[in-house]
Amino acid sequence: MNLESVRAEIDRIDDEIIALLEKRLACALVARRFKTATVDQAREEELFQRIAAHSTGLADAEFTQELWKRIVAECRAIQERGLEVVAHAGPRGGPEESAARRLKPELACIAMADTQEVLDALYSGAVDFGLVAAAEALELSGSRIHTIAREDGFVLIATR
Repeated sequence: MNLESVRAEIDRIDDEIIALLEKRLACALVARRFKTATVDQAREEELFQRIAAHSTGLADAEFTQELWKRIVAECRAIQERGLEVVAHAGPRGGPEESAARRLKPELACIAMADTQEVLDALYSGAVDFGLVAAAEALELSGSRIHTIAREDGFVLIATR
């Protein structure tokens, strides 16, 4: 172990933290669709109590509480923006997300594991649009899906 290897590990952890934060924000955005109001005081109290119970390590408890308050505030802000959401299979920043952003730049993009997860999110009302490979969209024709737009081998879809 040396400074270079420790810094490489810190960089890897930082990347994981950012990816997890993005995933949490995406979940918060979707959760808003199932809530009657943005603020759920009981849920937030439960969260802060759970965080305090788990904050027994190196991080100062006050720092941890403040960090989570900032995260919750950002989640609320995203929920209140009323963004339209597109789900796509594939990684964040991949060709699917790029195609979605070219089609509708104002959309919030959420990465999903596969096309079935995209369809489940679309059918449940968790997202406004799905982005699927053009070949998969052909298989869906005649179902509850209709095509909104096409871009680079992908199709933006919505429910009828």
